[in-house]
Amino acid sequence: MQTITKYLVLIILSALIITILIPINQYCNAEFQRPLIIMDSLDFGGWGDLKSFSINDNETHLIFKIEWFDKIPRSYQFRRYLRITIDKSSIDDWSLSPYDVIDHDIIIDVDQWGISTRFLVYVSGEDRVYKENKWIESEDSSIEIAVPLDILGVTKNQVLRIMMYGPRIDIEDMIIDKPIRVTIPSAKNIVIDGDPHDWVNYTKITDSIGDVAEYCYPDMNITDIYMAMNNDILYIRADYESPLNLAKYLGNTTDWDAFLEIHFGDGVSEKYALGLGPDVVFFQLDQDFMTWYTNYSIGYNTSWSGKCIEIALDISLIIKDLFIDNNTLYVHYLRYYASARDSALEPYDVIKYVVGTGGVVVSCIDRYEGLSQRGTYSVNIHNLTINMELRDVMSMDIYVYNGDLVTSKFLPLNSYIIDITVPQSISWPIQVMIHYDESLINALGMREENLALYIYNNALNTYVRCRDTYVDTESNVVYGYIDLDEYLMNKFLLITIMSPETALIPVYIPKTTTITKTITTTTKYLATTTRTETYTKTKTHSLTETKIITTPSTVEKPITKTMIITKVKETTMTTTIVLREPVYATSIATLVLGIVIGLLLYRFFKKR
Repeated sequence: MQTITKYLVLIILSALIITILIPINQYCNAEFQRPLIIMDSLDFGGWGDLKSFSINDNETHLIFKIEWFDKIPRSYQFRRYLRITIDKSSIDDWSLSPYDVIDHDIIIDVDQWGISTRFLVYVSGEDRVYKENKWIESEDSSIEIAVPLDILGVTKNQVLRIMMYGPRIDIEDMIIDKPIRVTIPSAKNIVIDGDPHDWVNYTKITDSIGDVAEYCYPDMNITDIYMAMNNDILYIRADYESPLNLAKYLGNTTDWDAFLEIHFGDGVSEKYALGLGPDVVFFQLDQDFMTWYTNYSIGYNTSWSGKCIEIALDISLIIKDLFIDNNTLYVHYLRYYASARDSALEPYDVIKYVVGTGGVVVSCIDRYEGLSQRGTYSVNIHNLTINMELRDVMSMDIYVYNGDLVTSKFLPLNSYIIDITVPQSISWPIQVMIHYDESLINALGMREENLALYIYNNALNTYVRCRDTYVDTESNVVYGYIDLDEYLMNKFLLITIMSPETALIPVYIPKTTTITKTITTTTKYLATTTRTETYTKTKTHSLTETKIITTPSTVEKPITKTMIITKVKETTMTTTIVLREPVYATSIATLVLGIVIGLLLYRFFKKR
């Protein structure tokens, strides 16, 4: 009986030891998530509605996965497009825009275009090589791309800054692909209101080209085109198979675009190309001269939000050459194009990913653009103030991020990028003031009296203390006077506030369980995993909503992801993600230490 009691006590003590060690291990691994899964916060139910975007690595491949809510058909004239910019170089060469293509970037396009249903991956680096049909695994509603690290030229523990453009889905509905002769009747009293009731006299062109993707997206399928004339005004009407709910796309996607493209000619060669969209129209004359009209101008009026598309266009500039006789012309080409780009990230958000460790989203929470003349200026953005005197004209862009962008550490303090076009236009030094939250400083284990302004030094790949900096603890402001040579350490200025004893501790928010579901995933490059997700939502105040996802698992690392969606301005939504990655039985060090202590306790009880 005593032996059984000893063993029971031994088991209980070992369990307690491991339980104590687990939070320590969680504390040490609290910065990054691997895989980093970013859920799209806007679900609008339309085609191209993104569900999630994730980044992972298995120390041999960098793995991207894009998942949509609906099945994406593989069909003619349907395209899936993804552009990922991976910056693996120094901050000195980093492009601030996800739309810039520069030589050191690596661009990955997932493309499905034309009759081919193959997926293409282009890796564009210094050698400009292109890889076709490699590293791809695709299902009906997802794409997974696993790119070898040696192809990317990156190694374990390397810090990558990743910006994402897309994913974007394009649909093209071809209506006319060869010249046809069209007789256009006269019509009067047509009102551009999205309702076809006032179309009494018209010419009808029926879409006879069967695009495979059309049956999946009736609100993107044009069935018939109608044309009529009144003096110099060309009226065009396009009917959907199902009415387009434009409000569903506008404001819910990162980018939505659509237009009707019509080419006119003489039956042999094309002469005029018209692009008609919801906001603007252009028509190109003989490929040499282009005319633009905006919506509701004298020359262009259109409606895209009703039962059909209605357009009224002044074609007086081309009408003499357009018609063969009084009411006959040739249409060479006519198509309807629509594109939806739905992204889980805002345009200037950055994913900081450390190969072999994991990633975190560093959000751009505010941005400033300014062009200034000679004089004295004070620029205020977020909690940053810059006071300076200008000798000449210069422009300045400022980006405010909610974390560190360059190191392999995690520090949830704001960092600021200041990009000045002509630094010599400024009378240096400039005064920088950063207001800080005392409670956050204390939570991070910093000593307030030791706070200072730090500047990132590209050559040293670390932050260095500003030469002239101090802190006012009464007003909670860190001051710094930055000189020209300090600014010129990089292509642009990257600053933050720190203290020598900076503790890298993320801030956690209380959570309440609301929904639980189990998900099983099998991929080509990763093992089959089963995880349980628990979703919670907590309102901290009227402008902040917190969503926490807890994923316990016996097969993979349990993950707790906290998403804080904060309204910074009336028209700006930004996302801050604080990631916590506890390691339970998967931590070998924790397990071994628990066993060693358990054996020591066993010997102790055995002697007794």
